[in-house]
Amino acid sequence: ATTIEGELISASSDQDGNIVGDRATGQINYQYGTANVKFGQLVDDSTLTAEEKAEPWYDPANVDENGMIWKPTFVQPGTMRYNAVAVSYLPLDADIVGIDAVRLPADGRVPIYRPGDVVMVMHPQETAPQTVSNGDIITTRPRVGWVRVIDADGNTVTDGYTLDRATGEVTFTDVSGIAMPVTLRHTVADLRLVTDVQITGDITLSRPLTHDYPAGESIVASCLIHGDRRARVSATWDQKTWDGTWQDVPVGDEATATLNTIAHPITVTNEGAETERWVLRWINSTTVELIGQRVGLVYTGPFTEDIAPINPRTRNEDGSGGVPYLTIPAAANGGGWSAGNVVRINTVGALADFWIARAIQQSDEPLDDGADGCELHVLGNIDRP
Repeated sequence: ATTIEGELISASSDQDGNIVGDRATGQINYQYGTANVKFGQLVDDSTLTAEEKAEPWYDPANVDENGMIWKPTFVQPGTMRYNAVAVSYLPLDADIVGIDAVRLPADGRVPIYRPGDVVMVMHPQETAPQTVSNGDIITTRPRVGWVRVIDADGNTVTDGYTLDRATGEVTFTDVSGIAMPVTLRHTVADLRLVTDVQITGDITLSRPLTHDYPAGESIVASCLIHGDRRARVSATWDQKTWDGTWQDVPVGDEATATLNTIAHPITVTNEGAETERWVLRWINSTTVELIGQRVGLVYTGPFTEDIAPINPRTRNEDGSGGVPYLTIPAAANGGGWSAGNVVRINTVGALADFWIARAIQQSDEPLDDGADGCELHVLGNIDRP
């Protein structure tokens, strides 16, 4: 546009639709092709002359808390021009994209915030590198969500310190083997329910936030809620034979013998149990093998003691300790088994399983902030009696 004084004003929009330029500001809605533009600029009220303050556009009530007021620039309407680029989207074969795109919007943008969803509002911060000794305390922020200690080599330190979440104090108890200096990455967060989502990107939450969340530094993450989780044995039955297929219902005739799981139930723990199908198969009248559909053979031997194969995921780093996948009590074995008899057992673990799928189309190599990536945080609460 050209001002009434004959000066050219030019502005352009960014990826978010914000119009940025000298003496021009506004917003473009890319989806509907509408624009709202006003010409002028914020000026210091104290710099205005008496003649300017006598103009119709001036109102002392419009001076903001910083002493600034919007001073319009008058343009010639007939000189206003705009240049825009229209984008069309071609449907791609699902085999090429990697996922079925039928339910995806044409532009590939997937809504991740909806009314009724739960979101986590987070603000991460880092401390300056520090060299610490045993007993030293680094204070982060009160009611901190989680803290990550990073050594001088960029590795995450998993032990040698304690965290008081209420005060945000990290106390180092054993710094041996930690490459100094260390950096603390600490995050405060609030879990909130979304009550409204606007196309502008504005999100309304059900309750106020309890921490400070600076603009441009904070993150709003969508959450996948799994509800209450507990390990359990979901099904147990015996079969005369097993054809090697994993079914969730009995197949064929029942075995003559059976396990007394009423008086002596199979037990699992939240820490050790996995969501798995098991088969306890008799090789002969005394020797059995326990096989998992995913984990394979975990036990072979006599069924004269409790069968409790250790879940290697629960062992210490040195291979010691650990808790079993499940415990089948020897007292439940009443005998009478023949070679080939099986007991099918289904267990459900407390872990929440979910799939992560992403499809990357052909493009140039991303640079700097355009690099692809994501970070997953797993949160949970324990309801203690």
